[in-house]
Amino acid sequence: MKKPLSLASVLACFALVSAQAGAETSEEIRKLPVFEYAGQKLDVHEVLSIEEKDPGERGEDGRDGDDYQSPCAVVPTKMIYRDSEGKLHAVIFRRKSIDCMTNN
Repeated sequence: MKKPLSLASVLACFALVSAQAGAETSEEIRKLPVFEYAGQKLDVHEVLSIEEKDPGERGEDGRDGDDYQSPCAVVPTKMIYRDSEGKLHAVIFRRKSIDCMTNN
């Protein structure tokens, strides 16, 4: 029986495939409004970056109440992506840290 892929797995694959930010300036990306992922369907054509917050660092969503004592924790993560129409978006979501995926 095949297991369905998690959002984190799919996003990690997209990040590996498209690691460059193209012609966008860092200023354009910095000014993007950030929305919080809440289960909605995303039109992700190309992932430009995925940035995981360091354990204990306050996320852009303002939350920092999680227990980050373990290197394997749920952390705020920001993804910059381009949709199928070429528009840039920034989304913040929570996922297991990269340490969970590489140290198991």
